[in-house]
Amino acid sequence: MSSRSLGLRDGRDCQDRSDGQCGNQGLHDNAYGSNPADDLRELFRRMAYNILVGNDDDHLRNHAFLFDQRGWRLSPLYDVVPKPRTGSEGRLVLAVGERGHEATLANALTSAAAFGLKPDEATALLEDLRLQVETGWRTALTEAGLGTIDIERLTKSFAEAQNAEWRAPSDT
Repeated sequence: MSSRSLGLRDGRDCQDRSDGQCGNQGLHDNAYGSNPADDLRELFRRMAYNILVGNDDDHLRNHAFLFDQRGWRLSPLYDVVPKPRTGSEGRLVLAVGERGHEATLANALTSAAAFGLKPDEATALLEDLRLQVETGWRTALTEAGLGTIDIERLTKSFAEAQNAEWRAPSDT
């Protein structure tokens, strides 16, 4: 069942808000989850992954839940498609953090507490995921059968993954 079907808030419901109370964080309002702490951590990872691969199609119908014997659980990740940035800054449909829909790891870090993560834990998670994407995206696209021209066209999709200086100076 999609998050939207469960009645969770969509980033379009609160596009003018930048307080981190909408979008991805709205997914954790699901009181029926069988393992909410794990689901919250996974939602944070998915939000970061969307940022890192330039997937701006992160609406609530692309987050679903499956029912197990204990309650609702996040479904496996699906419908993630890299999209090259047309400007200097990416945006997600769902709110990311204190700077609204701005698709940066620094903005994602501002919402860590809403996902039950401590700042140092979230920073480590974000940097680990960033390194995985940075070192693996070309190989993954090559193995998927994309040619050199198509891979070069998608390079801007991974701009944030190539930003090793994403943390504020006080965070290093």
